[in-house]
Amino acid sequence: MTAPAGFTIEISPDGLEARARFAAAPPASQEVKDALAAQGVCHGILHDEIEALGAAPGGVKAAVLVASGDPPVAGSPGRVEKLVEPGGTVAPRLFMDGSVDFRQASRFTRVKKGARLFRRVRSRPGIAGVDVRGRPIPVLAPPERDFSFSPLSFVPDPDDPTFQVAACDGVLVETEEGLAIRPELVIVIEGDVGPTTGNIDFPGHVAVCGSIRAGFSVKAGGGLEVDGSVEPCSIEVRGDLVVREGILGARGLSVAATGNAAARFAENARISCGGDLLLERSALNCQLTARGSVYVRGNLVSGSTIASRRVEAQNLGSPLGVPLQVCLGYTSAVCDALDAIFDERVEIGRRWGELAQEGARLAGQGFLKHRDPGRVPEGARERARALLMEVAALEESLERLAARQNDLIRDKRAAVPDATLVFGETLHPDVAVHIGSLSARFLESIAGPMSLTGKALVRAATPVALWLAEPFRFKVEEGLREVGYRNFLLPPQGILGGDPLWLAAARMVFLEPAQAGAEAVGRFAQMRQAGRLPAVRIVGFSTGDPVQDRTLLEALSVDVWVLAPKGELKARWFAQTPLDRIL
Repeated sequence: MTAPAGFTIEISPDGLEARARFAAAPPASQEVKDALAAQGVCHGILHDEIEALGAAPGGVKAAVLVASGDPPVAGSPGRVEKLVEPGGTVAPRLFMDGSVDFRQASRFTRVKKGARLFRRVRSRPGIAGVDVRGRPIPVLAPPERDFSFSPLSFVPDPDDPTFQVAACDGVLVETEEGLAIRPELVIVIEGDVGPTTGNIDFPGHVAVCGSIRAGFSVKAGGGLEVDGSVEPCSIEVRGDLVVREGILGARGLSVAATGNAAARFAENARISCGGDLLLERSALNCQLTARGSVYVRGNLVSGSTIASRRVEAQNLGSPLGVPLQVCLGYTSAVCDALDAIFDERVEIGRRWGELAQEGARLAGQGFLKHRDPGRVPEGARERARALLMEVAALEESLERLAARQNDLIRDKRAAVPDATLVFGETLHPDVAVHIGSLSARFLESIAGPMSLTGKALVRAATPVALWLAEPFRFKVEEGLREVGYRNFLLPPQGILGGDPLWLAAARMVFLEPAQAGAEAVGRFAQMRQAGRLPAVRIVGFSTGDPVQDRTLLEALSVDVWVLAPKGELKARWFAQTPLDRIL
C-alpha cells in the first residue's frame, strides 16, 4: 500500500523514537504500519497510538509518536559506605559574636572490636538499550574500584564479608594514609575521677563521663573531655581540653593544655593553654594565660589575664573596683614569663596574709601597718622582729617582680602586632591594661562596645578634667572623643568656681580660667606647687586679655596654652596637637 501524500515517518537521530507526520487527513493504521516496516521499524511499535491516529478527524497537522525504543541504563561503580564518621577537633564552635556552642563540640569516635564500620557496595552493571529498528545500544561497564583496608584496623565481618569491622578497641581517626583505628588513643572513665579510679596518667585521649573530684590529678598525652565539672585538682593535657561545666581552682593547683581550652565558667582557677581559651559565661578571680586569645562571653572579673593576640569579654572588672590586670600583645616566651611572675605574686600574697594574721595575734590589728615590735609583749618581741624581717623581704620581692614585669612589657622586640582588647558593655574601675609596651590603668568606668589597640588604650584610659563653660565644654569633649579620649571628669554641681580637689584624679586638665574663678585658680596653683597634683598636666584656653593670659600662664605653669579664640577652635586641633607628649 502506498502512503498518502503529505504523510512521512521520521526517526530520531538516536534511533529511540519514530513519529508519523501528516498534513491532511491522518493515514489509516495499516498505512502507518506499512510505512514503519518500509523503514525497518520493528521494535517498540505503539499499536494503540496507531489505532487512535486512524480515528482522528481530518485536517490535523501533527507528528505523533508511533514507536519507542528502550534507552540504555547506566551501571553504578562500586563504593564504600561509612557507617560511622571519624571525630573532628574537640574544640567547641566559636561564633563571631563571641558566643560558644558546646553542642557543636565533636567527641572522640570510639569503636569496639567487631563493630561494623564500613559496607562495601559492589558495582552494578548497566542494561543495553534497543532502538526502534531492533538494533542493540551498548552501555559502558562501570569501573571496578580497588578498596583496600588496613588489616591492623579493619577486618571482614565473618558473617557478611561485604562489611568491614573494627579489628580492635580504639578511636577512629583520619590520617594521611586514610582511616585507621588507634587503640592507644582513648580511655573512657564512665563515672567520676575520684577514689574509685585514683589519679589518671594515660598516654592518649581521656574521656570522663562524670566530673574530676577535688584532690585528684589527670595527665593525658592527647585531649581531655569532661562531661561534668573540674573541682580543684591538677590537669596536664597535651592536646585540647573541653569541660562542659565549670573549672574550680585552689592555691597550688593548675589546669594546663598545649592546645585549645574551653569551659562554661572558671572560678579561682589557674588555666594556661597553648591556643585559645574560651569561657562561655565568666571568669572570677582567675589567672588565665593563652598563647592565642582569650574569649569570655560574660564577665572577666579580678585576677590576671595574659594573651598573645586578643582578649574579649562582655564586661571587664567589677563595679566594686576589684583589681584586674590584662596583658596582651606578647610572644609566647613573654607570656610564660609573665605567668611565672603572677604565680610568685599570688604566693607572696598568700604568705603576706599568713604574716598579717600572726601579727594580729601578737599585737592586734594594724601591726604590719605600724611595724613596732614595742607593741607586743616582751616574750614575743623576737618573733615580731623576725616577722617584720620577712615582711621586708616580701616587699623587696614584689619590687623585683614589678621591675621584671616592666622590663618584659616594655621590650618592643617581644610585642605582637595588632593585639586588641575588646569589651561589649563596660570596663569598670581599677582595671590595669598592658598592650605591648603601652600601659594604662582605668580609674573610671567606660561604656562599650569598644576595641582598644596601641595608643587608643592610653587615650581611652586617661582621666581628663573639663573645667570649662558648658557650651565650650561640649565642643572640646567632641573633639577629644574624635581622637580616642573617653574618660572625662566634670566639676561637681555648684563647684565651678569652688574647691578644685575633684581634679586630683585627672592626668590632664582643660582649663578656662575666666570660668574657673580667680580664687579657685589660686588654690589649684597652690595644690600643684605643693605636689598634691603631681601627675596633672594643664591645657589652658585664652581669656582674650593678653595681660590676664600672661598672669595665669605664670601662676598655673600651663603645659599647652591655646591662644586661638574659642569660637575658632576646630575639632581637628586635638588631632594636630601632640597631647600624648604631655601625659
